[in-house]
Amino acid sequence: MHPFSPLIFSAFLCLFGAVIRAQTPEDTYQVINSFPHNASSFTQGLIYHNGFIYESRGLYGSSGLRKLDLETGATLQNRVVGSSFFGEGMTLLNGKIYQLTWRERTAFVYDADTFDLLDALSYTTEGWGLTHNGQELIMSDGSQYLYFRDPETFAELRRVAVRDGGSLVDDINELEYIHGEVWANIWLSDRIARINPITGEVNRWVDLTDIIDPSLLSGSQSLLNGIAYDAATDRLFVTGKLWPTLFEVVTHPLDGSPPSTTLSLPATQGVPFDFSFPTFRDFRYRLVTASDLSGATWSGGGALLIGTGYSDTLSVVSAPSASNLFYSVETLGPN
Repeated sequence: MHPFSPLIFSAFLCLFGAVIRAQTPEDTYQVINSFPHNASSFTQGLIYHNGFIYESRGLYGSSGLRKLDLETGATLQNRVVGSSFFGEGMTLLNGKIYQLTWRERTAFVYDADTFDLLDALSYTTEGWGLTHNGQELIMSDGSQYLYFRDPETFAELRRVAVRDGGSLVDDINELEYIHGEVWANIWLSDRIARINPITGEVNRWVDLTDIIDPSLLSGSQSLLNGIAYDAATDRLFVTGKLWPTLFEVVTHPLDGSPPSTTLSLPATQGVPFDFSFPTFRDFRYRLVTASDLSGATWSGGGALLIGTGYSDTLSVVSAPSASNLFYSVETLGPN
């Protein structure tokens, strides 16, 4: 038997390590609010600014830029892009709105207040998503790259390839910059990549599966695409192309501690009732009971459900006969 070479051992560790590499962690979601969204809008870019939603629309002959009332979805301001341009991602930096076009290699620059056209800048790739880090524009072109560009000239400053573990991530679409990460829609996917802008590594995935009822969608083009962030109040909004709804969501790590629930209800002896509460998708919840609200005497064994990300209901057929009984919800962890 040959001695075990350190070189061979190192190579074995590298190969074995690649096989057992930990899967990139995922976040799930909870829908906090739902707002009307124009179901005829082919959403390609989305931002939140000073209480309003701004949206870039795509398709030849329908492309444009809109300022929207968040609560009603009503259009407050509109600018049409010429029929020879296909609108794409957008962002707002230093009082200017930048809007990409798909294959026309042109970025339009508008005054954020008036929507007056200030400039038209050129680039050499397709245009898909756009955001900024406060100093540089960050752009995607449907490939695996994020491009960092000068906001005055649109010149490329550098680029970074996006990877999930050792694999390149293609089809990077609409972008938003949140807490030092680039959040990216992935074309034809219900997941958002949370990307380290320095290394290009995907830190986490946000899984938005089933956030919208498929029966409300008009066809294969009705895809998740649109991330907006309100930094002042830490609110996150998502929507999609041709979607009738804009969602406000919060996310929670599936690999972290279960989200807490603080709801409690007194039970009337022998009287059935429904216990409704907000859930995170794919977390398990159950009813627990106690004779008081001290938190030290909760006991399990109640009805169980898997969260949908919306408000779910646990039904109590008949409350136990003990007096002064309270119900609360316990989060058990991911399904």
